Amino acid sequence: MHTHVKIVAFGNMIIGALGVLGGVLLMLGLGLFGVATGEVASGLVLGTVGVIGGLFMVLLALPQLVAGFGLLAGKNWARYVLMVTSAISLLGFPIGTLLGGYALWVLTNSETKLITSG
Repeated sequence: MHTHVKIVAFGNMIIGALGVLGGVLLMLGLGLFGVATGEVASGLVLGTVGVIGGLFMVLLALPQLVAGFGLLAGKNWARYVLMVTSAISLLGFPIGTLLGGYALWVLTNSETKLITSG
């Protein structure tokens, strides 16, 4: 079960890092695109949408990233955080469903509880 826990931890760290990167790129991209239009109103709208959307992406991805590191360190709180994020990722068909289901199977296993309790 140690191998499965590591796979779940690294998988969530990768997905979390990609989500944070995507959020930052969304903020920068729409902000720069808004400035490039040369119009004040459209620049303001695009910049606002970029910041709100990017922050939303970062706030969803950051717990996965942090909890992935916590799970590798054997922290019990990380198991609970990843259970929540994995349940949410079940909605992302088909990849999120597969990864979320696998993570939930690993995280609810009794051996995993013993690994993260110590």
